Amino acid sequence: MLNLKNISPFKWLIFILIIFAIFRLIMVSKETSKISNNVTSLSGKLIAKSIDGNLLSGTIITKEKEKVNFYYYLKTEQEQKLLNNMGFGDVLYLKGNISLPLDEVIFNTFSFKKYLFNHRIFKIMNVNNLNYKPTKNILYWLKNKILNYLDKIDNKHYLKALLLGEKKAVDYELLSHNGISHLLAVSGMHIAIFIDFFYHFFYKKHRKHSLLLIAILWFYTFLVGFTISIVRSVLNFTIITFLSMFNLKITTIKSFIITSLIIIIKNPLYLFDASFLYSFLITLGLILSPSYQKQKMLKISLLTFFLSAGLTCYFNYEINFLAIFFNIIATILIANILYPFAIMCLFLPFLIKIFNFLFNSFLMLNKAISKVSFGVIVISKYPYIIWVIYYFILFYYLIKKQKLNFYLGLYLLILAIIPYFSQKAIVTFLDVGQGDAIAFISPNKKEAFLIDTGGKQSFFKESWEQRKQVNYQALNIATYFKSEGVSSIFVITSHGDYDHLGNLIDLSNYIRINFVVLNENKMIAKEQEISSKLPLKKLENVLFKYFKVKQLNPLLNLDDENDASLVLKITNGYLSFLMMGDAPQKVEAKILNKVGNVDFIKLGHHGSNTSSDPYFLAKINPQYAFISAGKNNRYHHPHQETIDTLTKLKIPYYNTQVNHSIKIIFQKDSYHIKPLSDTIQ
Repeated sequence: MLNLKNISPFKWLIFILIIFAIFRLIMVSKETSKISNNVTSLSGKLIAKSIDGNLLSGTIITKEKEKVNFYYYLKTEQEQKLLNNMGFGDVLYLKGNISLPLDEVIFNTFSFKKYLFNHRIFKIMNVNNLNYKPTKNILYWLKNKILNYLDKIDNKHYLKALLLGEKKAVDYELLSHNGISHLLAVSGMHIAIFIDFFYHFFYKKHRKHSLLLIAILWFYTFLVGFTISIVRSVLNFTIITFLSMFNLKITTIKSFIITSLIIIIKNPLYLFDASFLYSFLITLGLILSPSYQKQKMLKISLLTFFLSAGLTCYFNYEINFLAIFFNIIATILIANILYPFAIMCLFLPFLIKIFNFLFNSFLMLNKAISKVSFGVIVISKYPYIIWVIYYFILFYYLIKKQKLNFYLGLYLLILAIIPYFSQKAIVTFLDVGQGDAIAFISPNKKEAFLIDTGGKQSFFKESWEQRKQVNYQALNIATYFKSEGVSSIFVITSHGDYDHLGNLIDLSNYIRINFVVLNENKMIAKEQEISSKLPLKKLENVLFKYFKVKQLNPLLNLDDENDASLVLKITNGYLSFLMMGDAPQKVEAKILNKVGNVDFIKLGHHGSNTSSDPYFLAKINPQYAFISAGKNNRYHHPHQETIDTLTKLKIPYYNTQVNHSIKIIFQKDSYHIKPLSDTIQ
């Protein structure tokens, strides 16, 4: 029988904290917004802010303690400068429209809605008018003074990236590809360096020094915005330090458990947040590793690699085994040179040019390293239970003090190989807004290609309006392919319009593109740029292994790109797909006798009434039609005439405006359709 008297106070404390954490998780998961969708004005304290070109974004916390994200498009350069002076803690008065955050529109990609929910943000506001009143809070006043001081330092972006974790000046996707992005996020490593720096300055530890250090660390945490990794590290240090003042000893693992439970109680949804999971698992693994502080850098880097590998595969679908070595180089550079140098620049700003040279050299090294691809493997999306098993094996061996690197490496390699045994083929109509992008993936992943890439035309902007160029559509397309176990593709573009090939060059930065097929019409400017950067092939020279691709429209040198759009009939021996590009009705008439019956058709020109002639559709008799068009697009695609035609002919259809991405999974002649948003019309 269990004797309750023999249970230690620590175990009782952990038991109580776990019960409280479970209770909090149940309560928090049921939380909803108290703000009505009809609200047109809000006020609240500014707790996060970013100005990127002509876009001001941030977060306020209202009097009801609810956080709201907001977006405001700046009208003039003068307004940009004025609102740049707006500080944290200032009271904002916003007028605009409330809406819900967007969820993922392409399978297996980042969901901004889920990310905000995990941080307990349920609504966003698109702001039309903004005013603010400066804060009177002394802590916020001091924070703003420090940030303003940093802003006045010439070329301060790298400094702020390292000290505050700002991402403006750094390509985090590149660092993530190399497996070292965690080193630039303000974390436990930075806090450890800061603590050593502090105690070295005072020569010896003393109670009053420790109290001063705790105060400084918590203010630093406040300065960088209470990011999870730094909160965990500072809270852990605070607990250990306070207990030691009363001659109470606590083991590292016990303080870590208490710290983690306190954070989870504060917000249980952090259990689903990537930053928390990385910080938690890596730190726990290092603590459990026997005498890790005495181990060589290679062993520590190897352990850190495997501790982060499961999460990296779960979130990013690829892993770079060379990160084991990159991590050693980057850790030495950041911990011993860049971060201490950054702290020195706060007091000696004239050193900033040397610091920027060193940091820029570090980034150039990363760019060179990213070109090395032989260590990168793609691991498709698996249920989370697969990664629970991975971490169970990892921590089992850590607790048993046994070596496990070979088995974990083998586990990852097996997961990478499994998709190549799949007998299912996939065709996915990707939601890229007002544009086309259709992914074809054969069984065994032997053949993967993309017809069109989507792309949003950017118009001329003055220098102050220009934003950091991160093409999230291209990133999401690449992420989707990787989630299906595909590491390289080729691309066929139907014609030269920007909404069909505008993402192509950016896409090549995120996934290997073997070659590109352009239509054989006269090259326009964007196609010329593509031909200068990526290898080209003619369609007749492409060796198709599973899908058979036939070009139907005649090759004519036409002035109109839509008239010259490639029309492709693609078959697998059982099912057929007709890709119409932006071909108008006169092209439909020319190819009618070549088409025959088709199972699936991607309607021409985003459902415009210039395409999809009723006679043409009736003749080819598709089982399903697909429309690729952007929500609330200025062309009003799809046109009502096209919808009426489909209804009259009793052709069911899917529309990316409503369904977002639509996946057709088939094996020989059987198939099922899986839209991201399940509505058939």
